[in-house]
Amino acid sequence: AEEIEFLSQELKYKVALCKEQYPISFFNEEGVYCGIAVDILTTVKYYTNISFEYIYVDSYDEGEELLQNGNVDILAGTVLEKQDIYDLNEAKENDSIAGFFEMDLAFIGKEGIDLSEKLNVAISSYMEKSLLYLEEKYPQYNFIVYDEACFDAIVNKETELAVQTDTKINELSIYDEYKDIRKLKNIPADFMVAFTIKAEEPMLVDVMNKTLSGLSEAAISNIENNNMEHIERKGMTIEEFLEYYFWDIMVSVIVVLGILLSMI
Repeated sequence: AEEIEFLSQELKYKVALCKEQYPISFFNEEGVYCGIAVDILTTVKYYTNISFEYIYVDSYDEGEELLQNGNVDILAGTVLEKQDIYDLNEAKENDSIAGFFEMDLAFIGKEGIDLSEKLNVAISSYMEKSLLYLEEKYPQYNFIVYDEACFDAIVNKETELAVQTDTKINELSIYDEYKDIRKLKNIPADFMVAFTIKAEEPMLVDVMNKTLSGLSEAAISNIENNNMEHIERKGMTIEEFLEYYFWDIMVSVIVVLGILLSMI
């Protein structure tokens, strides 16, 4: 009853999204803003009629500042360990988290590095919430937070390693300046990319989590894969998203009707 009352209102929230946090949010070659977070918000709107206004930011830090100052309601693209999501939501003292898909992290660098040595490691600011886990797990490393994707920290010899997502690592092959950088070691933890939602909106967290948990694995996989075309960088529009699922159902219906008609 509480959720029904909540959703019966005309709801619109401001969301801070990075201009270039591929594949979470980015402008494609046609200038269309897209990405996994955008498709997820489209999904939530489709099922709940909640509207979202996008506020584009140059870095995750800028978005976090907007959230803390109350200028936006939601920040997209937070990366942290799955257990931390549960702990944060249980505490209900700070901003809450709505997780939307799992992501594998790894250390990258040039071949031949001795990973047991004391090393400097670059990490993007949008992964900063995962720092506590990483510092406890890898006390021999000195983690340095960067606004952007960290590849240049290795190229410029500012750090020996960087922490990156598997999807971002796959992009390395299309840039000559990063051709010597490789994935060196997987990080054994369950990380998720999530939305950070201001603490004053617990119902929004519940609604988003329930909506996303109700999606099939195939639907989530389609959203992820659609935004991981690293060279063409094609995003999914609202029309494409709805068309994908509509025609899957229609094809099944047509096949069944065809079988029934053949039996008459």
